[in-house]
Amino acid sequence: MGGVSLCLVQNFHRVFPKYVFICFVILSIQSCGIYRTNDVVVPQFQHKGQVYTSFSGNAGGWNAHAGYAFSQHFAVLGKAMVGYPSKFTYSDSNYTDFKEEFYEFGLGYFQKDSSNWTNEFYLLGGRGYTLSNVASVKKGLESKKADFTRITAQFNFGKSRKHLGFLISPNIQYLQFNTATNNSAPMDINKYYFLVGCAATFFVKLPYGFKVSIQQSSFLPVSFQRDEFTSGVAPFDFSFGISKVFGR
Repeated sequence: MGGVSLCLVQNFHRVFPKYVFICFVILSIQSCGIYRTNDVVVPQFQHKGQVYTSFSGNAGGWNAHAGYAFSQHFAVLGKAMVGYPSKFTYSDSNYTDFKEEFYEFGLGYFQKDSSNWTNEFYLLGGRGYTLSNVASVKKGLESKKADFTRITAQFNFGKSRKHLGFLISPNIQYLQFNTATNNSAPMDINKYYFLVGCAATFFVKLPYGFKVSIQQSSFLPVSFQRDEFTSGVAPFDFSFGISKVFGR
């Protein structure tokens, strides 16, 4: 039994992502109407003094990331997500639009072993808001607004080769709605939630240290009470981006 336990510990970073990928497939069908998942930070630091920059876009808006490795294993990170109005019009009385802004900062630990496996852990905190308008002939106009605070514990496990690489990023989020209204009336939702999320990032290395990537992220609200927040469903959240780490 002791030998099996030791083997699992020694191969944790190789075995764990396979199980996380299964969870990622299951979670991919979940989301909600007043809060959208957004792309996760995957800097892949290797040593002290590196500077990470990234710019990406998805259906909700633009994402800018920046980070700095101030020691051999620790780094600071920042992220800004600014949404552009995404309106889908089916008719004059049937349309949807959504906008979101979110800003967060955090501290992380990173480690890269000799087999090109990347192991990272980040603790991030930030605030944001969402605005959602849904019009239909049956229900009329529903205007939903939410102001929220989020704290995230995120892991990044990945492997890179000469030109390709991937990362699996499971995370746990604490989400607090400071305000949430529907047509100016308080929404019937809980104030606090825990979210279990996951993201998969695939990237291609380019000359001069640049990388282009595609990422799919999702989350599942953990709650024993079904409400307007936990019962919503949205499609996959894909993002496309370009990044570079200076100081390799």
